Amino acid sequence: MTAAEVARMNSYESLDYEVWYSEAQEAFEEENQGAKGYAWFMAVMPWLAMFAIGLATGIVSFGIFQAVKNLAATRFALTFWMLDHVSLGAAFAAYAAWAGVSVGIASLLVMGIEPVAGGSGIPEIKGYLNGTNVHKLMRLKTAVVKVLGVIFAVSGGLTCGKEGPLVHTGFALAGNIVHLPKMATACATRASRKYWQAFRSDVHKRDFVTAGAAAGVAAAFGAPVGGVLFALEEASSYWQLQLMWRSFFCALIATFTLIFFRSGSEGSWLDLSSPGLITFGEFKPNAYRLWELIPFLGLAVCNNALCRWRRDHIEKAATIRVLEAVAIAVLTAALSFWLPVALQSCKELPARLSVDDAEHYHRFLCKPGEYSAMANAMFNTQEDIIKGFFHIEDPYPIPVLLIVLALYFGLATITYGLAVPAGLFVPAIMCGCAYGRMAGEAMDSLFPSADIDSGVYALIGAATALGGITRMTISLTVILLETTNDIQMLLPLMVGVIVSKWVGDWFNISLYDLHVELKCIPFVENNPPAGLERLTARDIMVTPLVTLPHLVTVGAVYDVLVSTSHNGFPVVAHRASAPAPQQLLAPPSSPSSSDPRLVGIILRSHLLSLLRHRTFYHELDGPDGSPVLDLAQDASIPHVLDFAPSLSSTSDALATDLAGVALRPGDRDAFIDLRPFLNKAPFRVLLETPVPRVYRTFRSMGLRHLCVVDENNTPHGIITRKDIRTDFTVDLN
Repeated sequence: MTAAEVARMNSYESLDYEVWYSEAQEAFEEENQGAKGYAWFMAVMPWLAMFAIGLATGIVSFGIFQAVKNLAATRFALTFWMLDHVSLGAAFAAYAAWAGVSVGIASLLVMGIEPVAGGSGIPEIKGYLNGTNVHKLMRLKTAVVKVLGVIFAVSGGLTCGKEGPLVHTGFALAGNIVHLPKMATACATRASRKYWQAFRSDVHKRDFVTAGAAAGVAAAFGAPVGGVLFALEEASSYWQLQLMWRSFFCALIATFTLIFFRSGSEGSWLDLSSPGLITFGEFKPNAYRLWELIPFLGLAVCNNALCRWRRDHIEKAATIRVLEAVAIAVLTAALSFWLPVALQSCKELPARLSVDDAEHYHRFLCKPGEYSAMANAMFNTQEDIIKGFFHIEDPYPIPVLLIVLALYFGLATITYGLAVPAGLFVPAIMCGCAYGRMAGEAMDSLFPSADIDSGVYALIGAATALGGITRMTISLTVILLETTNDIQMLLPLMVGVIVSKWVGDWFNISLYDLHVELKCIPFVENNPPAGLERLTARDIMVTPLVTLPHLVTVGAVYDVLVSTSHNGFPVVAHRASAPAPQQLLAPPSSPSSSDPRLVGIILRSHLLSLLRHRTFYHELDGPDGSPVLDLAQDASIPHVLDFAPSLSSTSDALATDLAGVALRPGDRDAFIDLRPFLNKAPFRVLLETPVPRVYRTFRSMGLRHLCVVDENNTPHGIITRKDIRTDFTVDLN
């Protein structure tokens, strides 16, 4: 890794997924145990929040669907009208101008308002759920830019999908719904704040945004089970049974909401038969034979050879991102317009066509009663093109399929990474469909009496292409089963997806994991990198250790915050029992005194809150002349809810970090009692703990800091997530 990449990785901060056990937290919970309605609130509100997240995701998904559908239909209608009534050149000018303007708007939204809204957002979500705070990832502004950007990008004709951005949209909506009562909280009393802010900790927010990601997939494909499995298999680093049930409920609500509104838009609110944003339809009975599993395996192997090439050619640098996006949009429009002109591939229309099928066929420059196979693959939405590959029985010409494969593969390669909200699900499915349909047409020519269904080969090609790129297995199989509603496809889908993962893993890592690396997002794997199996915690811990005594002067705290950028500080005490405030007090011992013991850990944000609230104790003379500590007159005790993180905290500079902290004369000699606020049960490991166990502890418990102690509980060092992050050198090379 280069120095710039290391610096970029170090710029990220970690999230606090560890449950905090402090005296203040315990007092807060004891206070609420007898509070009227609090137990009911804690039991019901998570489910209500999941309902709200699913409802919001479904409504937004429906809005995206309708907007893309109407804008794309208008674009195609304008092009064909210009073609019939003006000229070929005018039709192309309108077609390309629409693409350039739409994609330009999408890119301007990203680059001008919120750059983190670019791409699919799935790599950033993986990093966040692994424990890395990606700045502005779930802000409302990010979600709005994501939604508007994906509408303009997809309707402008870019080779990208809206399914990936929908995952990020559901994720961001979940984060905002958890923080929705923020304005009411500012005007509320502390007694009511405990209800509003109960779920704003990082550990609670992680569960809600995981469910939001599942709801995004569920709405995109109409696949609630697949959405939950996607969150489990691809996105989340932490899982538990309770989260699975809540995520499933959230995904179910999102799917139902989308289906309800889609059915209503088609004239029957109670029909509820409309699918998700993308559906592939059912295949005819007995669509394949058992011996056809052999060519299906060949599709999996060959598709992964293409996927490896694509993996090695993404994320190219661009000087001017907006102009780059517009140029790619115009290039896409030019190729998709002039290829049907150059290769008309006219064929007679089928004798019997339903209304839905008739909309898929385009005459373009062919004679009346004919259609252009190439135009069908260019002047339809990507979802309609995929359905055509699956279900149109009329054979596709092999040259057309070859051109479609080369075109979409090349355009997807240069499109993914543009400064627009863009997903990879649909482009990968498109490439796999073209390749699979081509194999199916070849098999039908070789075995004309076998009644080969070329659409089945297109489905298996789509599954293996997407599986080879993302390495999804169980979730991808279930998603495709739910979108086709055809259980007979289970066996070939399972075989194809498993083989595609095996072959893909032989060559490289998944595309999403690659993008986590390219974006330099710290990521903790299940197992340490090769070569560290024989190391222990002693070998990787950070020393010298910066500790604080449990009774510490204000000046010492301030100086530590100014001189270091650490976010966690072990708190130590000495073997002798320590007096509490208002009791006899000896001057606090130095952290370097002999034989300290670890009593807890406190975060930088907690220390800053204590300084801002001026929770200071001044030394006074007691009745018998002995020194005692007394709380300062202008001091206030921070509530545990004051430590709740914001929607998207940042790693600000130290000057901003200490904003609002102004020490007065005499403050530096005052004392802070850290014991009520520190985590008194932090995770810790012994010096000789093997590094693989350290990795598993970090990953499974979502830790940010891990203290290293000896058998006497004396701290010797600390390990943070950044100390054990994955070294990407091997994968990138």
